Amino acid sequence: MLNSEALVDLGELLRRRGFAVTSQQFIAARKALTGLLDINALPPDVSELAAYLAPIFCTTPAQQTEFTAIYSDWVRAHYQTSEQTTITAEPQVIPAATTPKAKRIGWRAIALCIFLAALISAFLFGEYREQRLELSVRSNGAAIGKAIVRETKTNFIGTTENALPAIIKFRARDLPLSIDVTADGFEAANRTILRPAPATLLIELNPNPLAAIPAAATSSATNTLPPPPEIVTPPTPVEPQPAAVTVSYFDYWHIGAVAAYLALLFAWWIWTHSKRQGWLSRQPLIGNATERLLRADAGLVKAAFHHDLHRLGRELRRRRLVPSQELDVAATIDKTIREGGLFCPVYESRVEPEYLFLVDRTSLSDHFARLSDELIHGLYEKNISVERFFFDDNPARCRHAPLKKGSPDLGSLTLGQLFARYRDRQIILFSDGRTFLDPYSGSRASWVEQLMQWAQPVMLTPRQPAQWANLEASMQRSGIQLLPFSRAGLQLLSDALGKRSVRSRVSAAAASSYPAYFRDADRLLDHETPSVEFVSKVVSSLRADLDDRTFAWLCGCAVYPELHWGITLCVGTALFPANANQVAERLPAIAQLPWLRRGYMPDWLRTALLIELSEV
Repeated sequence: MLNSEALVDLGELLRRRGFAVTSQQFIAARKALTGLLDINALPPDVSELAAYLAPIFCTTPAQQTEFTAIYSDWVRAHYQTSEQTTITAEPQVIPAATTPKAKRIGWRAIALCIFLAALISAFLFGEYREQRLELSVRSNGAAIGKAIVRETKTNFIGTTENALPAIIKFRARDLPLSIDVTADGFEAANRTILRPAPATLLIELNPNPLAAIPAAATSSATNTLPPPPEIVTPPTPVEPQPAAVTVSYFDYWHIGAVAAYLALLFAWWIWTHSKRQGWLSRQPLIGNATERLLRADAGLVKAAFHHDLHRLGRELRRRRLVPSQELDVAATIDKTIREGGLFCPVYESRVEPEYLFLVDRTSLSDHFARLSDELIHGLYEKNISVERFFFDDNPARCRHAPLKKGSPDLGSLTLGQLFARYRDRQIILFSDGRTFLDPYSGSRASWVEQLMQWAQPVMLTPRQPAQWANLEASMQRSGIQLLPFSRAGLQLLSDALGKRSVRSRVSAAAASSYPAYFRDADRLLDHETPSVEFVSKVVSSLRADLDDRTFAWLCGCAVYPELHWGITLCVGTALFPANANQVAERLPAIAQLPWLRRGYMPDWLRTALLIELSEV
């Protein structure tokens, strides 16, 4: 079956050929192919699917005629023509999640393999290492010279020259060794060397009694004499051979060293285990169970904005008239009647709009960005075609963050590149617009001109209209549709995108300067403790701008040493139990604060808020 990536590629080709392809048509095509697969009615070749896809992607008879040729060319370019392309179901591969326990088992297995490899290396080293055996030959304590020493396995033949020991070289795999020793005037001796092999070996040879009898005289005179009587020699008692002196220098020593090493390792492990203390460490997230636990909202944000998202999603999906080469019959007749019968053709068509969201994200723990992202996900789940980009204060360069899994990441793009790629989309920004004005000259920033290339840019700001100042007035004068990020602002967004006149004016009383906690963000985030007067001024400003419950919410967030999105929602849920509307109304006000934007609160402010918490 054609996968989603292939359908998207086909849709892009049709758009380049003038077809008005929308996300609803992609969904309908996918459902049609899935239904054919369920009833086993799919044709065996992809090229035969043109009859099923043409009614979905075409809106005029001319497009249906053109679609067959376009689809055939696309199939030949997209698939190999040398072999028939059959339709197969896409196998769903679910990668196995790696757990911390599996990682620990993996490290233990690696350690065990290293240990076994060390043991095998030590064994092979002992088996194939060349060893030396010093063999001395003596008789009654005196060294015997010119004794012949033979060993069959190593083919060794040597002598004890000048009463020096014979050196036999061998390996442990040659054991056992059979050593034969012979010498003139002595009886032969044999020794077998077993494991463990000694370093030295002493062999005692017994004198040969027959060799001690002098030879008979060979003179001719003696031959006439009668033979001498036979001499019967009494048997010489055989003395027991002394045990060979062995000095083991390899096997026992190595076994003891390995045993001592293992004993030291075991003792070190026992000592560290007894001294071990528990601690908390930040670990990488694996899976989504931990994420759901830490977020702890159970869809709280989406539930709070449910009705607003439903109304907004319905308005965002409403088809709009756009210029095209297709004749709008109804509009043409109406305009011709108004012109007194003069034929006035109107070329336009109704298409489902697509949207481009740019979210200002100061840090990964930015609460305002997380709130905006929750709403964007809610719209995406309503089958609205959206693209999401993040930027840090300045939208001149944005980072792509695709919502659909498996979609290609476009990386970092400038506003000019975004306009070249998404010029037909409605652009919506989630930002407070702090970088709209140049901090030195007071004029508009350079990126504003690039933003105004879109027909009607819309910006949702966390500040409410009663708090808007000169910055918001300048943005409105430049042509940016400025709306508050609130439930009322989402309703105004529906009206603004529906081409109804919407304008939030800046009150004269509010057109002043920002409060103390917005004017000097670097000083507010500094870990050094400022003066008591400055701390009191910041706390007083927060009390004045936030209502009592929202201020208590902020003080509750100061208890935990980290500003976390899930913990912030938990504190809000505890303050407003079973009342998601209260959370939705107050969440934008607290999410805009610089500490929650940065995900960091210095200790001096945390201490001051904890003191206020006891009073609240």
